[in-house]
Amino acid sequence: MARRTALGLVAALGLAAPILLLFPSPAGAVVPDEGASSGTATVRVATDAWYAAAAACTSSPTGCLPAAAPASPYPAKTLHVGVVAGQEEARTYLSLDLAALPGGTALTGGTLRIPVGGPDDGSRSPDTASLQACLVTAAFHDAAEGATDAPPAVDCRTTAPAKYVAAAGNDPEMFTVDLTAFGSAWTAGSLNQGIALLPAADTAPPSSWHVAMSAHDRTGSTVAAPTATVQYASAAAGDAFDTADVSAPAAADSAGSSSVSFAAPPLAPQADTTPALQAPAVQPEVAAQASPVPPVQQVTPQAFVGGGGFAYPGVFLLPLLLAGAGGWLARALTRDLNDSR
Repeated sequence: MARRTALGLVAALGLAAPILLLFPSPAGAVVPDEGASSGTATVRVATDAWYAAAAACTSSPTGCLPAAAPASPYPAKTLHVGVVAGQEEARTYLSLDLAALPGGTALTGGTLRIPVGGPDDGSRSPDTASLQACLVTAAFHDAAEGATDAPPAVDCRTTAPAKYVAAAGNDPEMFTVDLTAFGSAWTAGSLNQGIALLPAADTAPPSSWHVAMSAHDRTGSTVAAPTATVQYASAAAGDAFDTADVSAPAAADSAGSSSVSFAAPPLAPQADTTPALQAPAVQPEVAAQASPVPPVQQVTPQAFVGGGGFAYPGVFLLPLLLAGAGGWLARALTRDLNDSR
């Protein structure tokens, strides 16, 4: 008898499970985002090129006309940024291989490391170089042997200085670039076309220096190619540190999502300058009116159920259905088989 009773209860629970699945979760329930992730990764350069261009070419809207330049005096698979007597002679373009980052994540910061080649590669006084990194706004292709046509357009409103770091121990001489500004620009909607390394805007007229580096596919050299250690995060994981532009509400697109700019830092708390409201003046008593004031109608409060309730009121019938099903199964499984009733 006890065994039959246990079997009846198990059967009742088995019937209840499918019924419970038909009802929605309570309103306001939050489903955890299992895809949210963040971390750090080391990425390589995917595409690189350098352009032999004078300042007159890079500042002109039409650029320089292509020319059949003589063979490059520098070793194969090297990249270059340089200045002669204050005039730009070369600049380099790099694009990072971010395909290795987890899906649904974006670069939020990091450091680009650019080892410097020696004099045999073409470097001259690299410790005096003044470099900046700017956002690339046009596509480019591999050109590690140098190109003489107009270099792709750049936007130096998104920029970061390339800082010189002297060799120390096992670490070679290098330049480093903080990638935070570029990650913010790409997250805000700018296309990731790459980063350009070029002479800084404040380069002095007498300056003369040259920085050589290895291309991403160079072999047989002790000078490593540039790499970057980047921080990445998904949108859900990045909410805690995003510096959204609060100067204007984000514009929603047709799909209902919004575009958030991370270019501006959060506004500092502002003091409350709203003038205090004056207390209303006390009004003199109004003489009794000739006609009696109608009594105020008393409103009986009504019960209200909202917020976290169930979307379907039929769920309240579930206990009755379970009780009926359990009783029927218990009777069917425990009755005497010899009983003909």
